[in-house]
Amino acid sequence: MPEGRSEVLGLEWDRVNFSRGVLQLEATKNGSWREIPMTQAAYDVLSALPKDRPRPFPSVGTAFDGALERAGIKNFHFHDLQT
Repeated sequence: MPEGRSEVLGLEWDRVNFSRGVLQLEATKNGSWREIPMTQAAYDVLSALPKDRPRPFPSVGTAFDGALERAGIKNFHFHDLQT
């Protein structure tokens, strides 16, 4: 699984710091912690999600792969979404 995808799927609510506007990531490729700032769009999306489960995106991998298949998109990966 590409690093970006695993970081999103592994993100837990206790690592989302709304007051500071950062995501605290511990499962990075080199094993170290890092923080990334949330864009306003990310903040808005995360704020709107239900907090009754341990992870914000428990099924994004399956949904993403299914959406690509339905759209007929080939050779596109989750990390291609990064700007």
